[in-house]
Amino acid sequence: MTNEFLEYAVQQVHPKLFEWYSLEQIKTALLSDVTRDTTEFFTPEFSSRFAEHFTSLGIEDSRYSHRLLEVNGRRLIAGIRFFSRNIERPFIEVARVSKPLESDTDKQALTAFLRNEFAEFKPLTWHIFQSSHLSYQFPNCAGDKRVLVGNMQTINALPKPKNHERVRLEPATNLEFYPRYEASYQNLHAKHSWLADISRMESYDDLEYYLANDKVFEIFVDDEWAGITIASRSTEFGLSGWYMIEITLEERWQGQGLGVAVQRALVSSLEFSDTDCLYGTIGAVNTPMQKTAARVGRIDIGGEYMIDIHKKF
Repeated sequence: MTNEFLEYAVQQVHPKLFEWYSLEQIKTALLSDVTRDTTEFFTPEFSSRFAEHFTSLGIEDSRYSHRLLEVNGRRLIAGIRFFSRNIERPFIEVARVSKPLESDTDKQALTAFLRNEFAEFKPLTWHIFQSSHLSYQFPNCAGDKRVLVGNMQTINALPKPKNHERVRLEPATNLEFYPRYEASYQNLHAKHSWLADISRMESYDDLEYYLANDKVFEIFVDDEWAGITIASRSTEFGLSGWYMIEITLEERWQGQGLGVAVQRALVSSLEFSDTDCLYGTIGAVNTPMQKTAARVGRIDIGGEYMIDIHKKF
């Protein structure tokens, strides 16, 4: 099953990636995620670990594992999930599909099927990733996150952006900055409550892990502490390179167009090959951050859609 869905995944990759990588490189980058979806997420161990968070539902553990399904000749892998592990926000993740959806008719058929298949969980939505080069992009459906990516060598060769001389990154050596980082998020979510679902503050424990295993930088603007950014070596979506886990600035530094300069400084601070990319996800409704990423030199290769499972289209 892994090889079957690996071939499907390759067929659905954004064409731009084939300008940066060979077919074998793309397959290698996809393999770990496809293997996870076709093997690990089907195991009793996974379903039991997942189910222990939702014992109050009284649903058999095995029902939490991925399922291999078929709808109108389209094979797919799907599983129940809960947004932020909130028992009141269940959704269905369509992790793999043999052929992208091409019309509202496809969407409606799959919606009806999934609503019945996962009825015991009373899901609110189902989610699916669709590459941006495809003509069908789920009209009238909410978007979750977009994936924006840029070749690091290409980005680094662009003219220096505005404010580049004001920005400096320093590798973090401890977490003394955490209270300021936490306060930044509290202020952000207080002013823009809708951001809480798409812009999550990293926990202290997570940052300890990143400090030990990834690249954590403190951001200085005009030699004053301004925020942090985090990147991790990763392969995902057929890409390889550095995944942007976090970038946040204190409120007083926001709105000055510093985001482009910070991301360019991040690229310059990381080791990369000619095929490495800088990439990450940005909330579909967070258009200012998407525009910032585009100015850095990153392009949108696709995103996840959230389809209301009860809505009649």
